[in-house]
Amino acid sequence: MKKIITTTIIALMLIGFISTGFFVSAQDPEDPFVYVGWDVENKTEELGHTEQSSQWLFGPQPTIIISYEENGTSITENNYRVEVGTEILINITVPKSFLGEGNILDTLKFWGSTETPGEKAVFALGYNATSDTWEAPYAARFELGSDTPSEAGFIEFIEPDSSYSNSTAFYRVIFAVNFTRTALEGIYWTGMHTIDQLGRPVSPSWLSRLQSGGFATPPIGLSVKVNPADFFLPKYYYGEITNREGEIIHYVDDNDTFIVRLLSHYEFGDVMIPFAYLDLNSSYFQEINYTQPVNWPDSMYNPDAPMENVALNVSPTMFLVHNSTHTVVEAGYPSIEFYWAEITEGIGAWLLNYTMTRNSTIDLSRYYVANSTYTNEFNQGRGIRWGGYFTNNTDMHWHPFKTGAIIDPSEILYFAQVEDINGEQLYPRPEITGKQTMKLSYKESFIEAFLFDNEGNLANKGEQGEYLNLTMFIHRPLELINGSSIYEWQDNTWQVTEELVNGSIQFSGSGYGENETHYWNYAAWYNVTLDFETGSPKVWSLYAKKTYLRGTGEAVGKTETQIAAWLTVHDFSIELGEDVSKLFLNISFSPLAPDMLFERAKMTVGQVENLRIWNGTHFVLPTWLPPEQYADWIDQYKKIDVSNQIVWSPSHFKLGNVQLWVPPAWTVTDDGAIDLDGNTFTTDDQYYVKRTGYWKDWGNISIEGMQVDIIFEPSPDESGDEFFSRSWMGVVEMVMEFEANETFHWYKAETFELVSESEMEDIRETMWADEQANVPKPEYQYTAWMSKNRTIDLSHIPELESGVWRNTWFAWGTSQLFNITTRESQQEWAIFRAEYAGMLIFNDLESEDSPNAPDFSFEETGVESNEVTHLVLIDSVGGLELRRPFDSTADHDSRIVSPDTVIDFGISIYDVNVTIYPLKRENAEGIRSPWELRQSTDGAMGLNQTNFDYAISTATIDEMAFDITFQVDMVEYDAEDEETWNHAASFKIDQIIGNWSLNEFDNSVLNGRGLAVNYFGILATAKRTQYQAGNQPVADTNADSVGANYYVFGDENSPFANVSMGGLPYTWGGDDFTTEYISGSSTAPLGAFSAMFQSQSGQSITNWNIEASMLFMTAGYVNWGGHAVHVDPVFVSYTSAQQTLPPTGTTTTTTTTTTDTTTDTTGPPGDPMDLY
Repeated sequence: MKKIITTTIIALMLIGFISTGFFVSAQDPEDPFVYVGWDVENKTEELGHTEQSSQWLFGPQPTIIISYEENGTSITENNYRVEVGTEILINITVPKSFLGEGNILDTLKFWGSTETPGEKAVFALGYNATSDTWEAPYAARFELGSDTPSEAGFIEFIEPDSSYSNSTAFYRVIFAVNFTRTALEGIYWTGMHTIDQLGRPVSPSWLSRLQSGGFATPPIGLSVKVNPADFFLPKYYYGEITNREGEIIHYVDDNDTFIVRLLSHYEFGDVMIPFAYLDLNSSYFQEINYTQPVNWPDSMYNPDAPMENVALNVSPTMFLVHNSTHTVVEAGYPSIEFYWAEITEGIGAWLLNYTMTRNSTIDLSRYYVANSTYTNEFNQGRGIRWGGYFTNNTDMHWHPFKTGAIIDPSEILYFAQVEDINGEQLYPRPEITGKQTMKLSYKESFIEAFLFDNEGNLANKGEQGEYLNLTMFIHRPLELINGSSIYEWQDNTWQVTEELVNGSIQFSGSGYGENETHYWNYAAWYNVTLDFETGSPKVWSLYAKKTYLRGTGEAVGKTETQIAAWLTVHDFSIELGEDVSKLFLNISFSPLAPDMLFERAKMTVGQVENLRIWNGTHFVLPTWLPPEQYADWIDQYKKIDVSNQIVWSPSHFKLGNVQLWVPPAWTVTDDGAIDLDGNTFTTDDQYYVKRTGYWKDWGNISIEGMQVDIIFEPSPDESGDEFFSRSWMGVVEMVMEFEANETFHWYKAETFELVSESEMEDIRETMWADEQANVPKPEYQYTAWMSKNRTIDLSHIPELESGVWRNTWFAWGTSQLFNITTRESQQEWAIFRAEYAGMLIFNDLESEDSPNAPDFSFEETGVESNEVTHLVLIDSVGGLELRRPFDSTADHDSRIVSPDTVIDFGISIYDVNVTIYPLKRENAEGIRSPWELRQSTDGAMGLNQTNFDYAISTATIDEMAFDITFQVDMVEYDAEDEETWNHAASFKIDQIIGNWSLNEFDNSVLNGRGLAVNYFGILATAKRTQYQAGNQPVADTNADSVGANYYVFGDENSPFANVSMGGLPYTWGGDDFTTEYISGSSTAPLGAFSAMFQSQSGQSITNWNIEASMLFMTAGYVNWGGHAVHVDPVFVSYTSAQQTLPPTGTTTTTTTTTTDTTTDTTGPPGDPMDLY
């Protein structure tokens, strides 16, 4: 195949010279000559492209079940484990609606891969429904870093047990396979997609599967078990405590009805929640005994831990119970048991099983009275509740003077057992503790704190300078705040008098920042002390910051500063009430306060306390005390931390621009629809969502330039040693207008009808906090974007405000066809092509590998460069001058001259307007293409028009010129001397890049920066082409940069072409061209230029497209700074000086890159096509 392809390339190349060849043949000269012909042209071509694709974000999804062929059991029953040699069935059911209306299945593919520290393995299966054929399975093992399989064919496809069916609503494909003994053991993470008959792939929705609790396709554990926790999200339940009206409450007294309510997407099974102590009188205690690992929980993961017996006194406890027969509140004593649980193969833990032992001797109604109306299950078993009230006999407190306590969800749910109907554990949703929805105070001091904005709404977010109102409702009897209480204790009556003196509120938060060289964490503490005697507040702030170096993580700085002015208390007041007191504060943060998330708060109160005893007539100091001890009973100041007695609303507060994760409110139904409120029992808010993207561009390409053909004929009477060259130069201007949009189609899940516009407005109102400002509600952060259609908006991107992209490419290139002698008895045809490939701006760093030239490298995020900062594209040209060969003025002409004639021609362009595109994003990795600014709505992320490194800017270059000097170095052929086998044809380029004038920035931003001018080269031969950078072979043109002064194109034995770009003298306008400097040079990876110059659909901003065989070379001029640079790179090709081939019967063996065999070529000399 290689032979045919190469012959075709050469034939096409020769067609371009056909008219020239007739002319040369007609001359029939006897002496060597050079033919020169040129053609100046000016033409315009129209362009246009339209593309549309769709994807279900929420909608019908494929079902993948992997089972054992022998018994049909799902591999999920065995933790996804599959043994070598065991036949499995991969059953894939695809709803036809998954492909889209009217689309027909063409191909279904399923694949898997695994990786160990030194090796990876992949397999792929496929079925083509159009042709009704099974694709040959692919399976291979690779050593990491190698593209050559070390082992292949480790999966066996069993066609008789495989099947395909096409029903009215579904496609079903079943692959029957087994793994052979050569397979790599491990967890194979799998994937699949379908392709319709129009070639459009559709994959399962990652968003849908992630929320519903798993991957889109199940894993396969070859000889190992898979821990479901590695890929399944927990099954959640939500809990809250409300009044009869359904409002969340946090405080109850005796006889106040409250309802504990649990909700889930799953039907509840067995539930047991230890809710509250009923009586702490020691006479009701009971001793329990259990065995536990010594030093648990430190010994939690030791299966051989020694055990010890533990005896513990426990009090009677109230339990909330639900099972398949009833929902009740019961009284009993806790029971504790430890057991060993295997988490995954070879790994386990000692876990605690906390259960209840019901005790019928406890009269529950003495402490708690249940309300049967509010104690039951609802929502078809997906909701349960317990309702009732405490009596004044309930005692939850250890203190002799107190009976109340705070029921904390973080404590009671730690020991709770909540399962679904299948016995699988359900986990409490984060907001239960985050928003304290199940925190309840019974007769214990309790504070509800609310932060409001100016409009009276709860303030989840605020800005610096904005007024905020902090309101605190203090549930505490007045006599315990500012009054007197009487207690009976130890046969005496005591009086305790409390006087409220002050209160302190402290809240704190943290944030993060970064730049190119450092990142830092910071935290701030804000303290407000309210003096209720003087009526004045005292405020202080503490700010701490720790800075680290990027890359190494080394800590390089730490500061701590106390600041008084970051928070202002404008006024405050307190209202004392019999049962509830209220505290109001109006505050604001300074514009200098840092952005942060406040997630911690504490409060203390200061009181003055006096204690007296009743003497029968009045309260006095104890008579048995000596007077010197009276001070301990008078005006005692005490400070009480009440932080644990506060519920904050909101639970977190964002100041400024801070990202915050909040659990999603939505969920996904079993059939793939999004359920907006997360309650799958209300179906009126369930939707399918399809995303359709559309792109269209149109415009034209104008070409103005010159083509120069050169034929060097060293022996006119013999064929096989000619040198053909075509060079082109000019400007190619592209003017393109484009439009792009994405549309989201929402369908009612029940009827598959499109929603109305009014319903769509309701959906957006549900999902957005501020639709105009693009601020979603936190619980819809990852889905709100799909409720708004978008059209690409370029108005905010410099140089693209009009929606028209103008780009001018300065084109220079040469393509050469020649026959080269590689051995005394062998010749090869070769095609060499080289072109100008644009300009880059770079900072030359000593730490990089290529001195005086830019470096690129491959990282995990893709192609990166620490040195290259900008790509330069030409927008327009003020003037163009073409210098024809021999100073001719004709647009079309030709000449024949002797080989010793020096042929000069070239091009200059003037007043060149360019756009300088930043390749880097601020605070991000990787390089950016100018296409990204046009083809995506987030392409402008990371632009900063105040910083040259991240700004799109413009400039004018006064001149750019390429003057070419062609000449031939002929040799006299000597079979004994390799240096006389080939002539040398050289193109020396007098390259001028003129002075730059920046528009948006001062030219000083270019100081210390270098300019890189890029070229690429391609060599095509019948043999394996080898590239060298200096003496170092370049095995991969898409690898990290390699520094070199020259580049060799050829086979393993001889050079076919040579390019010199580095180590050349150049002069610089910065010192009026008085000093010679030396240029640097390096290779650049193919991926870097692909990323910079090509769109996602393969369109190019150049007059050429990226090819896999290209070697990109850059010439670096460190002394630049925006001044003119003059230099002369050289391109040399070697054409045969040998006029005859070996006599008939001699065999030449040529090894190609596409076959393991050799090609024997015999025949008469002369016709180059006979060589192939």
